[in-house]
Amino acid sequence: AATAAVDEMSPILPVFLLVASLSTADATCDPAALYDPTYAADAAGKGGVEVSRWLQLRTSAFHEPVSYTAAWNALEASIDSHNASHVRVIYGGHAPKCRTGAYYGLECAWNREHLWPQSYGVGESSGLTAAAPPRTDLHALVPSLKALNSARSNRAFAQITDWPNDDARCGPQFPGCETPACTKTTCGVKGTAQWGTDPGFWTPPARYRGFIARALFYMAVRYDGDEPNTRNLTLGETP
Repeated sequence: AATAAVDEMSPILPVFLLVASLSTADATCDPAALYDPTYAADAAGKGGVEVSRWLQLRTSAFHEPVSYTAAWNALEASIDSHNASHVRVIYGGHAPKCRTGAYYGLECAWNREHLWPQSYGVGESSGLTAAAPPRTDLHALVPSLKALNSARSNRAFAQITDWPNDDARCGPQFPGCETPACTKTTCGVKGTAQWGTDPGFWTPPARYRGFIARALFYMAVRYDGDEPNTRNLTLGETP
């Protein structure tokens, strides 16, 4: 597990689940065409703090923040263009488009989920403005069914597998946390996410865990609090 030292004002996001693997079915690109062996040459021989700073400079160099509205539209039109009428959502399967083109103005069943919760140093609830760069960063902003976005709230990610011993983490109406805050019809397949009582935990769908892990590590590297309207984001191992 990766840890980092933080000061008392650093928003720390507890992370209990950051493990995933890519199947060969996902490897649709030639690694040789993507990997540049000279990319990290400047970081060779550096210590942890220096490498972290090097990564921060690399990830921030060409970052151009977008508005919150533009981010919403991008999630529907630019990033997820696989389906003409629906958007893949990270919790719940899919939802009808409602923001762009012929679908503009329809009632939206999905909204924007911050994988790094806003209250942990990303949004207005942590003292930043509505236009804060981490709040609209598309690396960690994803579509979600509204009910599941609310159900996750700012719960830490955790893997709940030892049922019934883990049952104390689940709402009484959801033994084993198999069906969160919705029905099979509105959420997709049973077990697409799991949730718990306060403070609670949240297990995202297995197919997205690798993506979420990379997104959270990116946020921790990208934002060190030195830029205006940002905070020092740090991953932690405890609530």
